[in-house]
Amino acid sequence: MTTGPKFQIEVGLLGSARLVTVSGEIDLAAAPRLAEALSAEPEAPTIADLRDVGFIDSTGLRSLMTAQDKVTGAGGRLALVYGEGPVERILDLTRLTDRFEVFASPEDAAQALG
Repeated sequence: MTTGPKFQIEVGLLGSARLVTVSGEIDLAAAPRLAEALSAEPEAPTIADLRDVGFIDSTGLRSLMTAQDKVTGAGGRLALVYGEGPVERILDLTRLTDRFEVFASPEDAAQALG
């Protein structure tokens, strides 16, 4: 049995925003770690760079929604960066594209989040 790319999270800064770079597969095992990383500092502007995500299931989507609720509830902002691929597909299929602030690059998101 083969497994997909390992789930990884890197947290850093881009300007005044937290940059959470995610790669691999976001599934039941990874989803709680994603939500925790995205909402660790809920008042801070946060960018989720999801361009290297190869798979995301409904638990991953739920983690994005949970993190966004926590961040916006604390007065922060959560921006997503993703290209064509699984993140775009799941947001399109579930009609949740309008729920998130989406940018073409982390740099564009950082500029918008100020």
